[in-house]
Amino acid sequence: MTAVDDQQHEAAGEAAGRRASLSRTAAGRPVPLARLRALNPLDRLPLSEKAIGWVAPIGLTLLAFALRLVHLGTPKRFAFDETYYAKDAWSLLNNGYIQTYLTDVDGNPKTDINADILAGHTQGVWTGEPSLAVHPDVGKWLIALGEKAFGMDPFGWRIASAVAGALMVLVLCRLVRRMTGSTLLGCVAGILLMFDGLHFVLSRLALLDIFLALFILCGVSCLVADRDWLRARLARGMAPDPGAGDEADRASYPSRRAWGPRFLFRPWLLAAGVMFGLALGTKWSAAYPLAAFGLLCWLWSAGPGAAWGSGARSSRRRSWTGSRPSCTWWSWPHSSTSPPGAGGWRTPTSTRSTSPPPSTGSSPARATAPRTTTRSWRPTWTRTDGGRPPRSRTPAGSARPGSRCARSGTTTRTPTPSTRTS
Repeated sequence: MTAVDDQQHEAAGEAAGRRASLSRTAAGRPVPLARLRALNPLDRLPLSEKAIGWVAPIGLTLLAFALRLVHLGTPKRFAFDETYYAKDAWSLLNNGYIQTYLTDVDGNPKTDINADILAGHTQGVWTGEPSLAVHPDVGKWLIALGEKAFGMDPFGWRIASAVAGALMVLVLCRLVRRMTGSTLLGCVAGILLMFDGLHFVLSRLALLDIFLALFILCGVSCLVADRDWLRARLARGMAPDPGAGDEADRASYPSRRAWGPRFLFRPWLLAAGVMFGLALGTKWSAAYPLAAFGLLCWLWSAGPGAAWGSGARSSRRRSWTGSRPSCTWWSWPHSSTSPPGAGGWRTPTSTRSTSPPPSTGSSPARATAPRTTTRSWRPTWTRTDGGRPPRSRTPAGSARPGSRCARSGTTTRTPTPSTRTS
């Protein structure tokens, strides 16, 4: 191939780039760097919009709580499993552990213990023997707080569930707002949850499921916040130039490892652990979402950490913003050009000619003619972020065959067939 062919291939590559460029959006605007995309756009909103992001969800939360307070003490009886959890909470509050209840307190054989408690006989109703605890006590202690504040009646043992249900509306609004970047969509999600039938009923009964759902939702919200916190911290650690980032952040930025830097203190991840711990303390069934979201948390941490932590060395390689390049070694005999559409950066071919010394033996028939072998290796860098290639440790034009690319995990070498001339 000639230099004219090189120019034609370059022009074709540029035309293809104009037709389907990875550096611009469909509207023609430049795509922001991964370092900038990693920063949560909500953090750059003006103060008025940030205030709306809190005022609107709080307003929906108060509305949801008001809806759940209407006739909260009706029906005035133990509904479904309230006969276990409400009485267990009352025993925890008075005795410190769950005791079994007497079958009758007022001496009237026509009424059971539930009717006696509703009639106001709330003391001296236990046998002193411990009761079987099917679930942990966190949710029961929350029910006991309502009973402590309002007494051992239907309103008292249900008020904690109403508070938990209203708080779920607030957490969901903020979670969806963080994930979508829209306060409107976050409020829509909160409205849908506020009028959900199952959620509305569970918010008005002294059951453990509403507390379990609240703690799991809070744990997921903390994990999403930890993902944004981690990406923002990684982005600040790879500032494009020495004066672009916070000096304190770069000074405290940990060393790079195979799976990225290691942050020993991640506040949102710690909060997520507390929330999932409270969920496990409410019902053992929280172990299943804990395992699922634990795996998701590892993936969220390993992805940006491996791409930015070990690949992007802070500001020393400031052009690389998260996407890993791949290096493929192409070879063509007696060629110094790249294939059509290969793109990337070109380096001079590495050509080695070997001419063995003439034979000096006694038999002239064994003498061999000079042999010339030409091999060509060409690295082609493929990247998606529009940056520059990293510096190679081997000077251009002297790269030895089979050398590893500076940023690639594998190297493929294709030598050309030897050409013998005599």
